[in-house]
Amino acid sequence: MLSKTYAFNCCGREVHTNAATQSVSGAKQEGTTLIEVMVAALIMGIGILGILSLQGRALQFSQQSYLFSQATILAQDMAERMSSNRQALDAYRNNPATASTDCTQNTCSSAQLAAWDRFHWEEAVKNNLPAGRGVVALAPGGGAYVISVEFVAERDSSGSSSLETVKLLVAAAND
Repeated sequence: MLSKTYAFNCCGREVHTNAATQSVSGAKQEGTTLIEVMVAALIMGIGILGILSLQGRALQFSQQSYLFSQATILAQDMAERMSSNRQALDAYRNNPATASTDCTQNTCSSAQLAAWDRFHWEEAVKNNLPAGRGVVALAPGGGAYVISVEFVAERDSSGSSSLETVKLLVAAAND
């Protein structure tokens, strides 16, 4: 089979055309092939999956940060309650979480106020943190109290969790 090549002048430029294949030599290729489109879609898909993974991790870290902030706020709340009722500091430590007297409606003694504070604080810890638990203990060596707020936090995307603790030290000196 014989193939003829034709040359012609178009816009001041010589173009060679092969009559058998009808291709234009020297011209830029226009359009894309199916393989190029599939490769581009694959690269975009991998990028989107990476972004979604980062979004999930950011959400998880945000939740952990929120839980630690809540635990810190609750520990500080108990420290402020103890600071305002220094006459009954031991009652905060030894008192089981029961409130027999409503100190918002009645006049309470320091010990009753400590019981009421401890009860409502422990309820707030339970309600605001997953598996939340609040403890007030005497620090080793005395002279201070340790306020501990414990909660369960998810550590990774596999669903494993760990017990986290926020501790706050409160001086026991009476004013």
